[in-house]
Amino acid sequence: MKVRANRKHLPPNLSNFLSSFREIGYLYEVAIADILDNSVSAKSTEINITALEYPSKKICICDNGIGMSSKALQEAMRLSSKNPNDKREKNDLGRFGLGLKVASFSQCKRLTVLTKTKDGDINGLQWDLGYIADTNDWYALIPDFEKYKNEYKELSELESGTQVIWEEIDKFENVEFKEEVEKIISHLGLVFHKYIDGIEGKKLSISINKNLVKSINPFFPGSARQKLQDYPFNYPNGKVVVTPYILPHHNNVSEIDYKKHALPEGYLKTQGFYLYRNNRLVTWGNWWGLAQSTEALKLVRIEIEIPNTMDSEWNIDLKKSTAKPPYVIRQELKNVLDYVNPVGKRVYTGRILRKDKGNLIHIWDYVPRRDNTNKNTLKINRNHPLIELLQDKCSDEGLVILNALLIGLEQYLPIETIISQLISNPKEIDQSNEETEFTNYLQSILRNNSLSPEQKADLLKTEFYKNE
Repeated sequence: MKVRANRKHLPPNLSNFLSSFREIGYLYEVAIADILDNSVSAKSTEINITALEYPSKKICICDNGIGMSSKALQEAMRLSSKNPNDKREKNDLGRFGLGLKVASFSQCKRLTVLTKTKDGDINGLQWDLGYIADTNDWYALIPDFEKYKNEYKELSELESGTQVIWEEIDKFENVEFKEEVEKIISHLGLVFHKYIDGIEGKKLSISINKNLVKSINPFFPGSARQKLQDYPFNYPNGKVVVTPYILPHHNNVSEIDYKKHALPEGYLKTQGFYLYRNNRLVTWGNWWGLAQSTEALKLVRIEIEIPNTMDSEWNIDLKKSTAKPPYVIRQELKNVLDYVNPVGKRVYTGRILRKDKGNLIHIWDYVPRRDNTNKNTLKINRNHPLIELLQDKCSDEGLVILNALLIGLEQYLPIETIISQLISNPKEIDQSNEETEFTNYLQSILRNNSLSPEQKADLLKTEFYKNE
């Protein structure tokens, strides 16, 4: 009797597997950043990116890192070349040994890597997904150096380094290529801003099509911001340092600076935690369920720095674009927020709070409605000294017209428009000229000798004068 084998060899259909493998969800700029992680880990100080649209889309990333030997290149091109649980060098930004391949395959069908070490030899390997699908096996090709003579020449002029070349880019056929390049510039300037600014005296230079990528520090460097105290927490796998920042109110900075630090998503969507792993920004603009994104907290950004030894605890994914703090750290972060968020709210609502201090007479009152809806409404204070002075000078018919005007102002106050403008473009609201003109009016009223001392004293209690 013939005994059946207790196992079956079922290799994947590589053509179908690769099609699924490519749909991992990388954004163009995130994929580029993943490639640069390898350059940083290779101790590069200069990275030059060339993005070409014609005659066909092509991306070349050349760094001056330590390069790879022939054997090291083969391992680097192998899928899952690293064990994510292995101990790595302190400044290693990788984890799974998949970033180079998966990030590249998500955008292109042909990946070529040329590399040079200090011994002068240049080695190269290529993954061609079309060839893999045809042969249904993982065969890496030796690239034709003549075809890549420009990249070869650039690399040969370096003491050591690596060229990563994307061809047959097919993920952005229906979008504006220049817009994608602008996204890459902005993304890299933010994600690698600490490296660009310099770490321990060493700066990283990144350029795209010979345009230098500028650092985008999300914490608004300079005297305008508030940097609160550091909160260091020590754990078995490493040290976590939490540093809260309160960004300046838009009234206290230039319009250019305010818009720059809003980031592309705007202040409302970029409040919250900014997680750095080995000085590389991983995720940002998220409260992880510990707070809610509100207008009052939009100036609060909290930096968290972790080492690469804590990747598994923080559930950092393959794309390094999502993370989640472990339970014990969530409790610490809650304590930090109890102190930080009230400070952030005071900065944003500072002008309102200052007006509420002292014995002030307001032009607007916040009063409950009479229909038992538990809602409030804004009403013009009929007892305001300016209103009373005007009423004294009005005839009976004038009082009717004045009251109609006040009711109309209350009824048609454009609250939604004001809120929308403050959220999207607060610096575009400029009342400085009107404020100067109004101040002149106020001074002329105080100089009016027909006013009694009591009337002048009441006027001086109003917010108009208190804000002078």
